[in-house]
Amino acid sequence: MSNRDKLELEYEDEDSGEILERIKEGGRLMSLARRMRDGDFEVGDEMKDDNFVEEIVLCQVLTNSVEVQVNEQRSLGIAIYGPNFSWINHSCSPNACYRFSVSGSELEMNYDESKLRIFASGEETVLKTWVCDESKLNNGICGYGPKIIVRTIKPIKKGEEVCIAYTDLLQPKGTRHSELWSKYRFNCCCWRCSASPPTYLDRVLQENADAHIEESKSSSDDYFYRNEAYKELINCMDDIISEYLSDGNPESCCEKLESMLTRSLQEEQPEEEQSLANFKLHPLHHLSLNAYITLASAYKIHANNLSALHSRTDDPISEVFELSKTSAAYYFLLAGVTHHLFLSESSLIAIAAHFWISAGESLLNLISNPMWNSSLNRQPANLISSSLLCNRWNKCMLMEKLEMDLVFCQSQSKSRLLEFEEISQSFLGCLSKILPPVWTFLIHGHRYFKYIKDPIDFSWLGITKNHNLKESQALQGSTGVGSSYFGRTSCCCRCEVREGIDEQKTSILQLGVHCLLYGGYLTTICYCRDCYLTSYVKNLLCQVDKQGC
Repeated sequence: MSNRDKLELEYEDEDSGEILERIKEGGRLMSLARRMRDGDFEVGDEMKDDNFVEEIVLCQVLTNSVEVQVNEQRSLGIAIYGPNFSWINHSCSPNACYRFSVSGSELEMNYDESKLRIFASGEETVLKTWVCDESKLNNGICGYGPKIIVRTIKPIKKGEEVCIAYTDLLQPKGTRHSELWSKYRFNCCCWRCSASPPTYLDRVLQENADAHIEESKSSSDDYFYRNEAYKELINCMDDIISEYLSDGNPESCCEKLESMLTRSLQEEQPEEEQSLANFKLHPLHHLSLNAYITLASAYKIHANNLSALHSRTDDPISEVFELSKTSAAYYFLLAGVTHHLFLSESSLIAIAAHFWISAGESLLNLISNPMWNSSLNRQPANLISSSLLCNRWNKCMLMEKLEMDLVFCQSQSKSRLLEFEEISQSFLGCLSKILPPVWTFLIHGHRYFKYIKDPIDFSWLGITKNHNLKESQALQGSTGVGSSYFGRTSCCCRCEVREGIDEQKTSILQLGVHCLLYGGYLTTICYCRDCYLTSYVKNLLCQVDKQGC
């Protein structure tokens, strides 16, 4: 499949023309390299323009290639797979997701290649062009390339089209359409994009933002100033992030991003500071989410840089600890916001899983940091004592069962499948008990977080609680937890609010492990129990246990 013809038809368009020129230049260089390799090169060949095949190949790479990532830290590059994958269409509300597995890993141990459940669909003449046995290409020409695994995340009926996401699902409709058109040359008409009125997810990502505009202005003026303020805010954020990527200064990036976010939430500002950027940005707005992602990472990098510096000096280290707290707070806020949006759109499950795992890891890193005791002027002590772990710090039944399923891989029993909604409600119930003092501790003295009253319950924004996940039947039965453990009218949670510094650390530990286990549970649904991400969670949990009993 190639978009070369579309690019030629749209040559007058500035973007399309630039892309086509780059493809033509790339095709010419590819052809030249091939001829030189084969000894078929003559003087003047470098200017030949008959490179149609090479241009088609480059267009196919642009259209069908995917980035191969086999763990959280490393990308192997890009790859193109046969029609059983590359012909899967896009949807902004997909019913499937994909991941990669290197040869020799869990794929060979757990999957029967003969049981292919999806098939390419199209005109017979087109399908016949793939005359080779595609199964021979699953690992690449050499037989050891990374395999791609497609897994359902919603119910799919026989004959129903399987769809994945080509773009970031946490972006508003306009941004998604722009990216899809730029790379793939199509306009998405999925149910989410066609919904009227827009879905809750798209409304909260974009429409919950109001400019500070004088009441005397007309409605048309309101619309104009709102759009101008929005554009200025986007440009401001792009400039800040571009500068950060260029100069690598996390401190400056954090200061500028938070200044932008804080100004956008202030109800009143000095007249001399008022401008089109005086924009009341909703905390769940997609620009806020983009800022949270950058801030969580930048604070972590800033803390690591200072920690490396302090390891060679005797300077006070309280600043490092405060930076780590703020990073953990942003990671948790990201998880809470994404989870709230996930409850209205189940295709966000993979994103929610990643953010919950990141939140859990950041909390465990915070309390395992040797700087904890120094920053609180206390005598050195092991954070996670044997006594705390041996009595399992009042671990609730939800944690016990999810841990058993994740760590020890209990066999799945259809008679004991638990609805996702029950697990989610139990998880949020635990968090409602543990979180308040921990959140207060994490955000103490921080200028932006004073506007975030609760990072998981957004009723303070006027949003009605809704824990009913659309198409929740797709998320049943991915663990061995039995419904008998979680009655709808009874509470299984034994999590307790703790006071004092030792107890405070234990509460943070509880919160971190809850996040890891829940993120791991979501991962077993969208990726499977034996993928690299669940292994990553298991390793983090094992590190906790090794510090204890």
